[in-house]
Amino acid sequence: MKRFWFLLLALLWALPVMAQEETEVEEIVVTAIRVPIPRAEVGSSVVVITEEEMKQRGYTLLKDLLKAETGVDVVSTGGPGSQTSVFIRGMESYHTLILIDGMKVGDPSLMQRQFDLANLTLDNVERIEVIKGPQSVLYGSDAMGGVINIITKKGKGKAHFMASMEGGSYDTFRQSIGGSGQVGHLSFSLGTSHTKTQGFSAYREGREKDGWENYSFSTRIELTDCQKISGGVLLRLHKGVTELDAGYDLKGYRVDKDEVFFSSFLDFKPFEKWKQRLTFGISDYRREYVDAPWGDSRYSGRRYEVSWQNEVKPLPFYSLLFGADYGREEMDQMEPWSELSGSTYTLSLFLQNQLKLKGSITTLGLRFDDHKEFGQRFTYRITEAFSFDKTQTKIKGSLGTGFRAPSLYELYSEYGSPDLKPEKSIGWDFGIEQSLWKGKLFLDLVYFENRVKDLIEFWYPGDLWWLGKYVNIAKAFMRGVEASVELRPFDGIWCRLAYTYTHTEDEKGQRLPRRPYNKVKMAFGRSFGDRANVFSEVIWVDDRLDSGEKLSDYLLANVSGSFKLKKGVELFIRGENLFNRRYEEAKGYGTAGRSFYGGIRIEF
Repeated sequence: MKRFWFLLLALLWALPVMAQEETEVEEIVVTAIRVPIPRAEVGSSVVVITEEEMKQRGYTLLKDLLKAETGVDVVSTGGPGSQTSVFIRGMESYHTLILIDGMKVGDPSLMQRQFDLANLTLDNVERIEVIKGPQSVLYGSDAMGGVINIITKKGKGKAHFMASMEGGSYDTFRQSIGGSGQVGHLSFSLGTSHTKTQGFSAYREGREKDGWENYSFSTRIELTDCQKISGGVLLRLHKGVTELDAGYDLKGYRVDKDEVFFSSFLDFKPFEKWKQRLTFGISDYRREYVDAPWGDSRYSGRRYEVSWQNEVKPLPFYSLLFGADYGREEMDQMEPWSELSGSTYTLSLFLQNQLKLKGSITTLGLRFDDHKEFGQRFTYRITEAFSFDKTQTKIKGSLGTGFRAPSLYELYSEYGSPDLKPEKSIGWDFGIEQSLWKGKLFLDLVYFENRVKDLIEFWYPGDLWWLGKYVNIAKAFMRGVEASVELRPFDGIWCRLAYTYTHTEDEKGQRLPRRPYNKVKMAFGRSFGDRANVFSEVIWVDDRLDSGEKLSDYLLANVSGSFKLKKGVELFIRGENLFNRRYEEAKGYGTAGRSFYGGIRIEF
């Protein structure tokens, strides 16, 4: 810990003599109720990561950015490119719904239809919003634990471009280019990158390197305010090649992944108080296992999403959101011993009321889902936010139900059953936010609970695993506390302390795997005008269970910084795991040791 305090002193060595007044800009959140709303009016617990924060922290992958957030746990089974899962408030990783610009993503060919974060870079990303707690009323299946929305950058102002090069530990090299701008009613943004690394062994005790190569491309083109009509198209591509270990004394193999995300939207305002949005999206997933010990395998999945959304504001204090969603999933699997294909669809109707009274904002939502296999399901959600302007206090709370429809694999594989019911949950939270000293000190405290029933698990009699099948037999309970304190004493200086306590158990009272009881984060940032930035964070993660064994707790220290040589030319550096801790996120899988990266960024 002495080294930690040394880092802290180094970061804060030059405090300005007098504080400079900052102009507060009201923060807008999109994901919480599917339309833009001031964050102060949101009753749910929300995390917002801005483009400025992403740049200061220096990470290039979403998974690294999320690891330090309260109530969020990220686990990778190996090095770069390895499967990566995210847990919100102790819920299963497949109970977190991932959105890209509001479009649902998740591979239908995976066992639980979850989205693998391994190849998702931060190229052309403007902000990330995390909404915790059941969100099925607005987003349907899979949103039992929460929602993470990755929002692509919008083009603004005069066209400008950037290029960067980066290199570092594990023979890592990365190049990226991007740009954005607006001409009249037409705006654009784009970003592309290539990353290649020799990596480290995916197997914890291994010595050989398991490399990763990734290509990423993203673009957003919009036409705004043209005869009451606005619209746009968005495209994101990921191509990753990952080398993996097969186990003891077995030859390694390769996984090729291709992901395509396309969405389009059309906004129309027939009347002053009525807005409509029509969206259409396709996401395509392809995985191929090459030279695997069990033989080559191919998997493909595709999702179609169509949504019609209406926002009506008949009164200054009342708004109504209603609409319909249609989603279709398809999957194909080609394995040496079997082939499998299947599809299903869901038609949904949703309704949400929002009432604004003096100091109080209430939302009440209902949703009806009609699934091809399991039938119909109703969900509800209530949120409340009380604001006291005089004391800058906000009391918030939410109560909602959620569900997860069985995946195609759980329905149609040799172990599946078309009679499976959806997993169901109910969750609530209650918290307080307090702003002091004109916003220089901010405190947030939340208590939460989630209960899940009809969990789908693989069951088999005795030791006869080949007779097993998926059945609705399990239950789970989660509760915990999220607390954070953020201090901004002077312009350009901030520090944050965050703590999460998560208690999880199944129906037998056993702790759920890969969830720590406690997690603590300390972070510090210092900017020197527009010339330089310094960032440091220390993260402590408590012990966890995995495969029946306890994984030791660990502490990570990371730093990053940037320095502008001249206008448009910037140097940056990043150090990870500075204390060179040897730790595991998942049992038997390797993690990176002390590593450093640096590069140059040019803007023009």
